[in-house]
Amino acid sequence: MRSLTTDVQNALTAGTVAPVYLVAVTFCSSPPDLKRCWTGTGTVTWGGNDYEGQGDLMGVSAITQTGDLAAEGITLSFSGIDSGNVSSAMSDVATYSRVDVWYGMLNLSTGAIIADPVHCFSGCLDVPTLQDDGESATISFTAENDLIKLSLASDRRYTNDDQQITYPTDNGFQFVPWVQLWNGAWGGASGHTISGGFF
Repeated sequence: MRSLTTDVQNALTAGTVAPVYLVAVTFCSSPPDLKRCWTGTGTVTWGGNDYEGQGDLMGVSAITQTGDLAAEGITLSFSGIDSGNVSSAMSDVATYSRVDVWYGMLNLSTGAIIADPVHCFSGCLDVPTLQDDGESATISFTAENDLIKLSLASDRRYTNDDQQITYPTDNGFQFVPWVQLWNGAWGGASGHTISGGFF
């Protein structure tokens, strides 16, 4: 459950509301570059970090959250990019790059971000798409919610070899192959011998 600070609640109920998105995206340049931007103009500082204003050049799709843990994705779009910079922009995008989005309010008097924005999305970039008219381009990035990982099959196994990867001194799974061969009754007074072990 998310909570809003008193200042944010006051801003939401004010006569004029100025909502903004702050976005942090990791690009795969060398070294990896964490780009921070927001949907206003100029540069704002929040949490000790500077966010570069993109204004109308940046769009964030509606962020949907459900009560059944559905993995809802979003789309980030950057328009007005010079055609000469499209190639470098596309090459710096890597699938599974980290994306974090915060929803906040802007103080119209000072131009500062009102503490504290709500962390409303976390996930990874998917394949980008490009629309280019020869003079400027629009690049859209689909981001998949972290919850999508819940639908992925686990690569771990209930075997001794797999257990040793994380817990090298744990021998709790070393008798699993013998258990599969055992056809006795659990809790019996007498043990049953299986090739390679004793129960």
